[in-house]
Amino acid sequence: IPDTELALVIASCGTAGGITRARNAGISEKDIVVIDPKRFPKKDPLAPSVFGEAILKELKVRGITVAMQNGWLPLTPTNVIEHLPKAFFNQHPGSPEFGGKGMHGIRVHAAVRHFADHVHRVMTHTHVIAQYVDPEFDKGAVVRYEQVRIYPYDTPEDIQARALPKEHRNSINLLQDVAKGRVQEVTNRIPIVLPGEEALLKDAIAHGIRAYANN
Repeated sequence: IPDTELALVIASCGTAGGITRARNAGISEKDIVVIDPKRFPKKDPLAPSVFGEAILKELKVRGITVAMQNGWLPLTPTNVIEHLPKAFFNQHPGSPEFGGKGMHGIRVHAAVRHFADHVHRVMTHTHVIAQYVDPEFDKGAVVRYEQVRIYPYDTPEDIQARALPKEHRNSINLLQDVAKGRVQEVTNRIPIVLPGEEALLKDAIAHGIRAYANN
């Protein structure tokens, strides 16, 4: 990726797989930082902003100008988002309709599978997306996406195996767009969920979270 330096990796827990990947990629230990949101009690109304300040400290000391969430599960504090307007992105394994609190990883694919099995039409694909980070989970505008084919007898694991390489490619392509200064919001994406299917979507999301509660 031209004119780009990977200067910082932040994980929300010390066992995150991205830490090992960062080390294997040659990232310096001083630039691999763990900031656990559990250090900031939920009962404290100032906890989100204090959590955000801990993240901002690491961003500012290295002069970070672009950031991306890949496998990052905590809700990102607003003060961090405001520090990188239009330069802070999120990777999501499904369409934004299949987002929200608790919707990550294979849970998304389980929800898509459940939705496709119960919707009264033939559903042939889902999406993986990159989007702007938003104060609400998965509500940011989509800036890049790829279609992922789904088949009638796919399991959530089958969909995940097909989607993950496209997630990675989509994120890399987005960062190339960032380097070239040509990021723009997507306006031509056809929604996966159509009007009148909201109740089924809600049921599918609940199913995905319930079926993979330990993931």
